Amino acid sequence: MDDLSIFFNPPIKTHLRKSEQTVLSLVAQGFSNQAISKQLFISEKTVEIHIHNIYKKLETIGIDFQERHKRVYLVNLFSANNNSHIPPRLRDTA
Repeated sequence: MDDLSIFFNPPIKTHLRKSEQTVLSLVAQGFSNQAISKQLFISEKTVEIHIHNIYKKLETIGIDFQERHKRVYLVNLFSANNNSHIPPRLRDTA
């Protein structure tokens, strides 16, 4: 997997565990929770817990998510530093 340091500002990266960074990377690439669970060989419930923890950790450092658009905000946050890493189907709407 690519070095994630180019995608995260230092404060964000330091707040997320490596497993959470990996899940966030896959969310940003457009993977569903089910696809992430299969890719990482973990349960779908574990993926949901990782995503929940990501939201909570990012909210504690001042990133506010609107309930209906949380996943879109994660994609935008992840890809803010490099537009070429936004999945093509999301790039046109980002």
